[in-house]
Amino acid sequence: MRSRLFVPARLPVMGGCLALAAVGAACGGSSADGALAGKSPAQILAAASSAALKESGFHYVLQATGSSQTQTITGDAGVKEGVQTVASGSNQVEVEIVSGHAFLMGNAGGLQNTIGMPAASATKYAGKWISVATSDALYQPISQAVTMNGVLGQLKPQGTLSALAPGKIAGHSVIGVKGGLPGKSQAGVTGSTVLYVATANPTVPVGFDGEAKNGTQTVTDVGAFSHWGEKIALTAPTLAVPFSSIPTS
Repeated sequence: MRSRLFVPARLPVMGGCLALAAVGAACGGSSADGALAGKSPAQILAAASSAALKESGFHYVLQATGSSQTQTITGDAGVKEGVQTVASGSNQVEVEIVSGHAFLMGNAGGLQNTIGMPAASATKYAGKWISVATSDALYQPISQAVTMNGVLGQLKPQGTLSALAPGKIAGHSVIGVKGGLPGKSQAGVTGSTVLYVATANPTVPVGFDGEAKNGTQTVTDVGAFSHWGEKIALTAPTLAVPFSSIPTS
């Protein structure tokens, strides 16, 4: 199982309402209330995107669990900057976008298994900051993964949408919008996702869960969003090694 962030065949999401019990969501079927009253599921998602982009930043935690491994993604996303840590077992990688420049650092397992760095290079550059130029193939995936638009875009339900019953997550009244898996469809992968949106202004995303299967593989995914309006203040690492100088074989 690899990170959804750097591998085109992104990690499928999985879950269901029961999986989000840790953050207190409710299941069911009803219409939105509060600031979202009278809006269709598609309009609720549009309102969530609009409200999110008016904020300076937010914090998020996403956790995907498969049959043999759990991947935890934590980060802080702004409109143009962001930082994210991906941990799968003992493998870990941190990525940043600072003033338009991308950086990454990880342990040997994280560099090898998350971004496909050869074992020898991963061992040599473990624990060192690596700079990724805009001309490098990794730049665009990193930028999309850690900035606000990219994070929310990866979790937006697709296809036929429906509204769940209003409930609460971490004390916030929410409405869930259920749909198909986010992003491009993958052969053999089926499932659904739910994005939970605050019903009071600002109508930002508050939680997420989903469900996906690919043959006998099942993956569950849950997430929570908080600290809306936080300022993303990052400092670019110094003495970073250019990614283009690292052997790829």
